[in-house]
Amino acid sequence: MENKIKLIIGSIVMIFVIYMVLSGLSLIGSEIVEKGDTVSLHYTGTLDSGEEFDSSEGRSPFGFTAGSGDVIAGFDKAVLGMKIGEEKDFRIPPEEAYGTDPNLHPLGGQALNFHIRIVDIQKSG
Repeated sequence: MENKIKLIIGSIVMIFVIYMVLSGLSLIGSEIVEKGDTVSLHYTGTLDSGEEFDSSEGRSPFGFTAGSGDVIAGFDKAVLGMKIGEEKDFRIPPEEAYGTDPNLHPLGGQALNFHIRIVDIQKSG
């Protein structure tokens, strides 16, 4: 009996997914991040060595206004055009992170790697 229930549920899910694809719909949000929008996301940042230097996982999502300069330039650029639910991996060179001088910031002179997932977008205006 339990296997029949799993089979029925699996079939329903498959039909739903096929319907979404054929209808051109997506489980990922349709609004995209634009300059001025308030973005909430989860992120994990690592160095080229693989060492994790920061993460929002297990905490509240990180929020900021896209394109406002609230975050490092490379991070700001990476979120533009993303949708709710979308994930992205990207690398920010030192010039678009904390600069090339390690004397000015602990992460200065280092490229930063991020994995992000958009949780919410609040449209500006």
